[in-house]
Formats: sequence, structure tokens, C-alpha cells
Amino acid sequence: MQNRPTRRPPSQITQAHAFALRAVRARDPPEAVKAAVDALWAQRHARAGEDMYRLCLGLRGFYMKAGQFIGSRADFVPEPMCRKLMLLCDKASQGASMTE
Repeated sequence: MQNRPTRRPPSQITQAHAFALRAVRARDPPEAVKAAVDALWAQRHARAGEDMYRLCLGLRGFYMKAGQFIGSRADFVPEPMCRKLMLLCDKASQGASMTE
């Protein structure tokens, strides 16, 4: 009896790649394939932004500042993440006005 590796569920990246390959095989126009893959990435980035936002709120301090910095850098961070992390700037300004 051989030890066979167990199959793991595919990751989000693998799912996007598999979807793109199926679309190409189906002879979909390249624009439709790109739009579908971009939608999958946008969904993943939005979820990651939400996770990072909750983490920064929970840990406060340095992590709040790091999240604010990351949220302000739309030049290298995906837009859905930036939108969510920019809310940290609003939270910090509300907290500062409440303590004064």
C-alpha cells in the first residue's frame, strides 16, 4: 500500500488561474477572461483589506499607524485594500477629537 498525498482544496490564486484556463478553452474573448479574473482578485483584495482593518483596530498603536500608512499608498497596494484601510485615518481622527 502506497502513501498517496491527500488532495488539498485549491487556493484563491489557483481558482483564478483555473477559471482563466477554462474560459480560454471555451474560446471566450480575452476581455471577458480578464474581467472575470480581475473580479476574483478584487474580491480577494477586499477580504484581505477587511482582515487587515480588523487586525489594526484590535492591536492599535503601531499597527494602527502602519495600517494608515499602507492605506495611503494606493501606488502599490490594491484599491480595495486602500479603501478599507483609509477608514483607519477616520477612526484615528475621531479618537483624537474625543480625547481633547
